[in-house]
Amino acid sequence: MFEVASLLAHDSLPSPSPLDPRLLTLGRITFIKQSVILASLVLLFYDYLCTFDQEVKRVWLRPCSLGKSLFFLNRYLPLFSLTLVYLGFKIGLSAAGCRRLYTTTAWLSRFEISVAQAILYLRTIALWARNRWILRSLVVLWMSIAVPSILVTKTYTDSLRFYAGHLEPFKGCIVVNTNPIIFVAYVLLLVSETTVVILTMIRAYKHLRHSNSWWVHQLYARGFLFYFYLLGFTLLNMTFIILAPVHLKSMFTPMQVALHSIFCNRVVFVILSQDTQRDDADFDSRPRLTDDIVMTSMLDSYTPGDEPYSTRSLGEETQHRENPN
Repeated sequence: MFEVASLLAHDSLPSPSPLDPRLLTLGRITFIKQSVILASLVLLFYDYLCTFDQEVKRVWLRPCSLGKSLFFLNRYLPLFSLTLVYLGFKIGLSAAGCRRLYTTTAWLSRFEISVAQAILYLRTIALWARNRWILRSLVVLWMSIAVPSILVTKTYTDSLRFYAGHLEPFKGCIVVNTNPIIFVAYVLLLVSETTVVILTMIRAYKHLRHSNSWWVHQLYARGFLFYFYLLGFTLLNMTFIILAPVHLKSMFTPMQVALHSIFCNRVVFVILSQDTQRDDADFDSRPRLTDDIVMTSMLDSYTPGDEPYSTRSLGEETQHRENPN
């Protein structure tokens, strides 16, 4: 499959004949890339159909807030961008058209992943009860990752070059040049996700000792599970950027975008499910406190002047609620 890399070094290659082995190899490459994009789309739509009732029940009627806006962006933007990429394999595009398509989808992917990361940051801030140091640290981290990622994406999109010949009956875009600097973007993503999971592990160690709640355990367990899934695809993309031929380097990016959207949506639904699943027999005052913090921080807006919950320990906050005077 990979021997075609050296044959596509220039945009001006003559069009292959129907029996040319290059045509068969390019056909396989096009089929593989199209299959990965289609699989990502099917996964997104399947998850959407499975969770649409939860979205209507738990999100639509909530007041407008930053968290709600991020949820809808994370929910629907990947459906649009991956559909756009898939349609690019169904129509014949010129080299200029391929460049515009890939540039657009590269920026959309960067924005979608940034939105997903922001949701995970909100969840982490909520788990830490809006601790000021955690809040400021994650804001600085998000900016430190977002700015270099924008520069990397700009450099990457400027370097894109595509095969200008016609490969009938195969359609789609064949990349012949990219800048490997996109590797840096995945390193930054790896740093971001690892930081979030470390903060979550520290909070889980402190919190789970005081809670027997099924909901609280699910919140942490799924968070860790989702991290390892995303970590696997991040490492897979980094490996392909280094080892794969130029036209296959970004093959699994659509799948990573889809999984970021699905996993972040699932985290939100787990958090919101406590509205209907909470049972006083299963939740003592301490997990209930954290539930309220997570709910408020994730999707509901709150007054900036509110006193952070982190100024009190769980026991002190519980005592304060029971004896406000």
